Amino acid sequence: GQSNYAAANSFLDALAKWQRKRGIPGQCINWGALDESGHVARSQKMQSYLSSAGWVGIDNETALATLAKVLDCDVPALAVPSVDWKRLAATHPIVARSSRTAGLAAGGQDDNDPLSRGLMALHGDELEAAVAQLVRNEAAKVLRMSAEDLASAETLGEAGIDSLSAFELRLRIEQQLRLEVPLARYARASRFDDLAALSRALVEEARARHA
Repeated sequence: GQSNYAAANSFLDALAKWQRKRGIPGQCINWGALDESGHVARSQKMQSYLSSAGWVGIDNETALATLAKVLDCDVPALAVPSVDWKRLAATHPIVARSSRTAGLAAGGQDDNDPLSRGLMALHGDELEAAVAQLVRNEAAKVLRMSAEDLASAETLGEAGIDSLSAFELRLRIEQQLRLEVPLARYARASRFDDLAALSRALVEEARARHA
């Protein structure tokens, strides 16, 4: 939902490059998540979402020290993020496929994840129970409560999952399954049972592909 923001930042990148070519001072810095200042620092939900996606917060001291170095370089547009590459690659598969970031992502990947291996080995009722518990556990982490407190909630709305925390929950489920959760299918799941059924289907589909 941030296409307008991305377009505006892309314009600023291009403007900085355009100015430099004409001898006009200019530099565009694409900052990662600042966890002590700005919009992210004022929103616990946003901090939680970005952290789940793999974006690590940058403190003010680090940001200022980095800014001093960046201002001394000749690059007109650059990015300054702090990243958990293993988590980012797990939640954004394109990171692992891109020639720009594949090397970084590979350094943090673990192809022998015990949870995903365990789920792949389960069938029937055992798999159904495991993914149901997984979904509840991850929702509880998003909401900062115990899984037992969610036992009576049947829908995500009843539990307190809103639009932003729903995206965090999707990222967390993807991390645990080590599988991409298609957004279109995820958006149709309004109940915990729906999410468990979707998770089970994704595991079974992945198992079939590798059979």
